[in-house]
Amino acid sequence: AARPVSSSSSRRAVSNGSSPLSILPAHVEVPRYIDYIRDGRPDLAKAVLLRHYPLVGSCARVCVRPCEKACLRGQVDEAVSIKDLKRFASDHAQEVSVDGTKHICKELKPQVAVIGAGPAGLNCAYHLLQHGIGVTIYEKELGAGGMARLGIPSYRLPNAVLDREIGAVAALGAQFKYGQTFGKDFHLDTLFDEGYKAVFLGLGCANGQYLGLPGEDTNAQGYLKGLDFLLQLARAQENAQAPRLTGDVVVVGCGNVAMDCCRSARRLLADRQHKVIVSYRRTQASAPADKEEIIAAGEEGVQFEFLTAPVEILTRDGQVCGIKLIHMRETQPDESGRRRVEPIEGSEFVIACSTVIAAIGQRLDRSVFSPADGIEFTARGTIVVDDSMQT
Repeated sequence: AARPVSSSSSRRAVSNGSSPLSILPAHVEVPRYIDYIRDGRPDLAKAVLLRHYPLVGSCARVCVRPCEKACLRGQVDEAVSIKDLKRFASDHAQEVSVDGTKHICKELKPQVAVIGAGPAGLNCAYHLLQHGIGVTIYEKELGAGGMARLGIPSYRLPNAVLDREIGAVAALGAQFKYGQTFGKDFHLDTLFDEGYKAVFLGLGCANGQYLGLPGEDTNAQGYLKGLDFLLQLARAQENAQAPRLTGDVVVVGCGNVAMDCCRSARRLLADRQHKVIVSYRRTQASAPADKEEIIAAGEEGVQFEFLTAPVEILTRDGQVCGIKLIHMRETQPDESGRRRVEPIEGSEFVIACSTVIAAIGQRLDRSVFSPADGIEFTARGTIVVDDSMQT
């Protein structure tokens, strides 16, 4: 193991689909807020950011820094630490009011229903409210935040930061209805019948995936999906519990969820002599996770097996006892320019472990929709929308 260096035009639903093909999805004026920080005005820097989204402090802690990849300074030595500057502005600014928000009436009649109180739903409500449009946010959990609260460990994003920013949305006049599950407690027709003019679908992709290996037992003790693992941890912490893991842990995947899983698992080991190992089928350079997260995981003792892929989950009496991996090698680039990988015949090996966490991606839960909703899906399982992001 290595250490890393169908609705009518008047009854439409709006979906938070893929981000536009641009470096900064929110189109934030980065140079402007950096200049304000340089001038000693973090309050004005934060005000620039608040024009685009309410979760400034949260974003400053978990953003994957696409802007830094495009920073021209990187062609000289290294990119400006834009993410860190954003956090500085958020943490050092005094209370900031976005232009015009202090004049907004807090008693707005809701015209738009937002399904999901995660980052997308909160951001949608934030902008609508600033334009004088009343919003009701429906959320199946008993609090707002979505995956930002339940899927990101608190050592990366403290709940206090998130709560403060959710409070800012509530202060604008957002109404929250918690414990309301879409597809069970209400449907799209329910909302339109209640008089809402539009519905925003901010459901997120909260369904994890198993590895899908031949003969795998998804009921085996110790075999978990990455998001399920993080959700269990978040719920335990809400109840002031301190869960522990025994034995070695293998995390499959190398995205940001995988990093949250392996770093959390490392903190939960009852015996620090046990190991947490990440298996990833490509090289470290090809990993989609934030590079700083990979380095931090290595510094915390997480080991990495790059260019390896799972072959079989090993179980004994219904309990995970190991995972069989195979070494991979890079081949020629595909049409996109990314190098392919292929297994090396005869290179299988076994890692004994008590827990295997599959962190290979998430999907939208399509089961919440009914045929009456008229929602169509792409081959990848995402919602079909037009250029205006309407269904």
